[in-house]
Amino acid sequence: MVCVSPSITLETWAVGLAVLHSALRRATPRRVREARYKLQRVGLVRFLRYTRLEHAERRKPAPQAGGLFDIGGGQMILHAGTVPAVRSHWIEYGHGIIEMNAFRRLAADHDVLLDIGAAEGIYAAAFCALTGKSAWAFEPSPDKFANLEDLRRLNPALDIKSVNLGLDAHSGQRTFCRHSDGQVAGVAASSEGAETLPVTSVDEFVEQHGLAPDFVKIDVEGMELDVLRGGQRTFPEFVRTIILELHYDALAGRGQSISDVQLVVERYGFGLESLEGATIADLARYASVHPEPLPGYTVVVCHKRAYGA
Repeated sequence: MVCVSPSITLETWAVGLAVLHSALRRATPRRVREARYKLQRVGLVRFLRYTRLEHAERRKPAPQAGGLFDIGGGQMILHAGTVPAVRSHWIEYGHGIIEMNAFRRLAADHDVLLDIGAAEGIYAAAFCALTGKSAWAFEPSPDKFANLEDLRRLNPALDIKSVNLGLDAHSGQRTFCRHSDGQVAGVAASSEGAETLPVTSVDEFVEQHGLAPDFVKIDVEGMELDVLRGGQRTFPEFVRTIILELHYDALAGRGQSISDVQLVVERYGFGLESLEGATIADLARYASVHPEPLPGYTVVVCHKRAYGA
């Protein structure tokens, strides 16, 4: 009679189950895995809504490099570096489609956009195409800025003013870390792979160029508070609406919170709303009960109270 050690048997079972799980995962189509993850993150109601929006967008003509892309009320010519951003933001991501719908609705009532953290510049181009007005697009990443410049050159009729700078609480230099997709985020100077890039503040740039921006979009990978604090004159005096992308996990990594963000925007005279216009009384609670597929991320609208009332 041969005796088998119970510990070896359990270990063998564990290894076997892990191999089986891995094999099943590889056999499951990527889109099914993504759908399952999204359902777990956002719940059934929003999952169904996002899926319906995504399916509707996929039925439209696919974005093509060199082709016109209809943003609903305006058009832009795309290039190869823009197509992935358009697909990931406005076609394959339900929350991004809702954000674009809100942006489209809000843009019509504004004259000058500051697109802070513009990346490839698709929102700056959309604003110009929708309104015929001007957009200042700020992007510190050399890779993303190159795509932004390509988009601007392909669309000479759109008044996109591209600026290869980051925005911060003060002018000077800032240490960033570059992600694999070319995006950059502010980090400590001691961080591995960090590089120094030039930055300015909203107030200093606005004063230097004699601007009166009334619409701002902020997507800065956890530097939201720094950007807001650099606009202590501009935001209360000129700006009526902010679309604010909050990366609250990144904020927490810097010892900050979205409650800190709420205090600043309220001090500037703004009230908070969801992308669909629902009042937000407690930003931290809103983020916790409305998780998005991307962890640590949400988007809100800040309306100047007298204007948004």
